Amino acid sequence: MLKISDLFKESDELASLLPNILFDSEILSRNVIEGIHASRFSGKGDDFWQFKEYRQGDNISSIDWRKSASLNKILVKQKENETAKTIYFYFDRTKSMYFKSERSLESKYYISILLTLTLSRIFLKNRENVFHFKNNKNLIKCSHDLSNFTKSFIYEDTNNNYPDISLISNNSICFIFSDFFYNFNLVNDFLVKLKKKNIRGFLIQVLDPMEINFSIRENLILSDMETKAKLKIDESKSFKILYETRLKNLQKKLFNLCKNTNWSFLLHNTNDSIKPFLLKIFDNITIKKK
Repeated sequence: MLKISDLFKESDELASLLPNILFDSEILSRNVIEGIHASRFSGKGDDFWQFKEYRQGDNISSIDWRKSASLNKILVKQKENETAKTIYFYFDRTKSMYFKSERSLESKYYISILLTLTLSRIFLKNRENVFHFKNNKNLIKCSHDLSNFTKSFIYEDTNNNYPDISLISNNSICFIFSDFFYNFNLVNDFLVKLKKKNIRGFLIQVLDPMEINFSIRENLILSDMETKAKLKIDESKSFKILYETRLKNLQKKLFNLCKNTNWSFLLHNTNDSIKPFLLKIFDNITIKKK
């Protein structure tokens, strides 16, 4: 585990790498855009978007009878939304996110920022309104080139306090990146409040390879990056079972929470390729449009 002094060093290094992260996100977003069709959200605009099967409540005047006859099912035209959607991004800035094992190429924090910036570029290119939380009470609208995403976003707010819900508009979409290694009630209460405002989104758990496939040697001393508490592991096998059980239970609770609030839960390994993961996110958005 990293020492506290190492955390500050890595934070400084991450801040110095911000131009590289911005550049990487730009290249990655271009590659992802090539792999998806237009990602606009369906609505009541003037431009044709796609066909979908008719459901009760759909506008009958939107039925395409010729297309329906050719496919032997009733299809309606969906149209592009004239009004841009509002997208919010919040990534966990707590100390545990800086953890990076020898198996990982980057920290959870680095990957969370990279995912945030890359998704932001894609949504901005599609003319959506994109916002980042500088801290739980400070909301910044993204410039088209993300030039207003500065080092201050990296250093601010080291507590896992979720954003002030009054800052998030109704019927919007929210992305939350974290390892969620803290009190589950925090995220549970936050999503329940968002549901009342018809806000949907994604809980994205970013984990180190060692946290996913846990294995440690015996007589190892672990240091909690948040509380600084130390724990000596005498029997690695029993500790491994305990850890895996708790992680599985946490992920089950996160999944059920998302299911009950119309959100999506996704897991990302810091060593996995990012492009397929981003495409998976857009697949989930496409599903929710139907």
